[in-house]
Amino acid sequence: MQGLQRHLDRKTPCERKKAAVWRCGCRETFGRQDSLERHRKRACPLAAKQRDDEKRLHDLTRKVQSLEEQLKAARTTPVIQTFSAHNLSQTTIQTSITNHIHVNAWDGQDRLVVSLDLLKEVLRENSMLREYRELPEVNRYDPEFVSPYVLEALMAVIRRAHRLPDGRNIRQNPSRADQVQVLVREGGERWEILTLVDAVRLLFRDAARQMLHLANTSAALRELTPEERSATSLLPAEYRRRPEKYEREGKSRMAAHLADLGAGSAAAPGRRDPEVADRGGAPDRTEEADREARAAGPSRSAPELPA
Repeated sequence: MQGLQRHLDRKTPCERKKAAVWRCGCRETFGRQDSLERHRKRACPLAAKQRDDEKRLHDLTRKVQSLEEQLKAARTTPVIQTFSAHNLSQTTIQTSITNHIHVNAWDGQDRLVVSLDLLKEVLRENSMLREYRELPEVNRYDPEFVSPYVLEALMAVIRRAHRLPDGRNIRQNPSRADQVQVLVREGGERWEILTLVDAVRLLFRDAARQMLHLANTSAALRELTPEERSATSLLPAEYRRRPEKYEREGKSRMAAHLADLGAGSAAAPGRRDPEVADRGGAPDRTEEADREARAAGPSRSAPELPA
């Protein structure tokens, strides 16, 4: 009792240390990390839903690796020797490269393929997402404060996925700015018309779903930092809370992205599209140019199409 009394009579009072707080993507909080991991394995609704998709994503990753191997095998470099009277050792090397690219169909399971390597590149190369990881915790959980970071994360993932040749299954409709053309194969390969609003909604939902799935995989625990895993969980989860807001604000940025993607590079493989063949593909929009599109604000809603 005397020791306790001396402790209470100290000039500087004691303060109870604050326990560490561990947060899950479903907004549950825990005092210990092992409690968080146990929650994710047994009770988290997000983790339970995402585990159902893990096998399919694994199959998609294997399919992407198989396509990359086919591209490497298609590249040949024959060496042809030509002889002349002056120099019999003269050698001419000719390179012949043939690429067989299978563009993923919009109406298939591979409309948008987001791998862990692609997600790591986005998180580590995008300046806004690097800035998000350094924000105080109170700001990272503020819906209004993180709103521009949510939109940037979704657009950055979509832009990087469309850099792959097999991901060019969407292009602008040259006749109307509020429409896009998507590559479908059911009933015969063709380009179909889709409103820009519907395209934004489908692409955003695919990107958010695959980001949330990757955040809870064992590979992400090994290869991503805690800050990167937090961003991979919190940003798409915030999109799912208010999807209409982000889809509305993302219309102008998606239109700018599709304009820079270039209609010519999205043509179906093995066939020359007369509408876009002579226009060529434009390079991807740089980060600085994309900031200008964000500064211009969301575009007005497109007029309803006649039935």
